[in-house]
Amino acid sequence: METLRIASVMSSPVISLEPDHSLSLAAGVMNLKRVRHLPVCEDGRLVGLISQRDVMAAQAAELASA
Repeated sequence: METLRIASVMSSPVISLEPDHSLSLAAGVMNLKRVRHLPVCEDGRLVGLISQRDVMAAQAAELASA
């Protein structure tokens, strides 16, 4: 039995955001591309990961403070 490889299930091409992009852009890209996580890159280097849960929590906190 052959071992399943990451390449056979990963999303490609990789869609990434930059740290100064907006949360609404992140939410829109996640909805459009049907993904729950996006890498965050700066100067071609991975600096973090943003999840759908991160976006929802930040939006909820923003609404609560309004």
